[in-house]
Amino acid sequence: MVTGGALAGGAAIVTLLMRGGNNNAVLIVPVAVAVGLLIGLVAVWFVGRRDALVRSRRDLERLSSAPTLAVIPRQPLGAERPDDVVMFRDPNSIDAEAYRTLRTSFEFVAGRSDEAPGRGTVVLVTSPRPGEGKSSVAANLAAASAMAGRRVILVDGDLRKPQIHRLFRLGNTAGLASLLAGEGTLGATVQRVDGTRDLAVLSAGPPPPDPAEVLTDGRLAGVLAGLAAASDLVVVDAPPLLAVTDPTIIAQHCDAVVLVATADLSSTREWPEALARLAVIDATVIGTVLLEPDDRIRAVPTYRYAPSAVPQNWWVTPTASSGESSLRVVGGTAAESGDVVGGGSDAVGAEVSDGWPERPSGH
Repeated sequence: MVTGGALAGGAAIVTLLMRGGNNNAVLIVPVAVAVGLLIGLVAVWFVGRRDALVRSRRDLERLSSAPTLAVIPRQPLGAERPDDVVMFRDPNSIDAEAYRTLRTSFEFVAGRSDEAPGRGTVVLVTSPRPGEGKSSVAANLAAASAMAGRRVILVDGDLRKPQIHRLFRLGNTAGLASLLAGEGTLGATVQRVDGTRDLAVLSAGPPPPDPAEVLTDGRLAGVLAGLAAASDLVVVDAPPLLAVTDPTIIAQHCDAVVLVATADLSSTREWPEALARLAVIDATVIGTVLLEPDDRIRAVPTYRYAPSAVPQNWWVTPTASSGESSLRVVGGTAAESGDVVGGGSDAVGAEVSDGWPERPSGH
């Protein structure tokens, strides 16, 4: 590439000399060569930068040696991102449909493992670096699975920068960090998500001063085991792999790991190191998810996407009752309207199972 730039500069010199403009050849020659080299260097940098980014499903599968479970359309890079769960806000949108594809692929791949009868699968969702959409993937995978009749518990394992409680408009005064510190009980800490009947959330809780040390405590294994015994699926949203050691600690107590990347944002140079950290603890990476910027996805002031197959009078608005924050879906038919996400809590283990349908055979 650099040679090409130099040749281009040389060609310009030859052309100039052939036209008789050789009076200033001594000055023109080095300038033209320098310009040609500069052009070549810029071209090399640009091509190298493009090659260092994940751009497609093929790139992701080549890096991870794992199947891409789904390609999820998302807003173009730099555009406004909705601060909620699309499976509840706009269940007929193209990105919600993509999360259903993720649910189907995940159930097929996770079903290959010989899990213990009567125990749900525990899956960790993370990414190599921050800002790649792991929290959105974890939240919508949990929501999509609950909509299919699975009993799901979503755990915010990011004790440093928790996001799950914000996506669901839930409180975060107590959560995983509280349980690991020996404060409270599972039943009093897990919050049931209204409207779906099959989805509960364990938020991160107040950030501790030493997250890695808190997670290393033996209580983490007991918490995840208790949640798995009470559900069909436990989805854990973990911090980025290359930022902190937390996800590798949590992954040791999980059955599977799903890695998330964003096209034109995720770096191909970071994936080998991220995978190496998981390999050290013998974690099972069952697949990846690629978020792909799509111009058809646009965030609008009402936080719904266009175009969409849902009625034009669908939107999500925050409500408050009895001091608790919740979300209500407004519009559509009377059956479609109602509380989707709310505060409140329910018991876990035997207590969380109260009100849930009996576990289907084979789960």
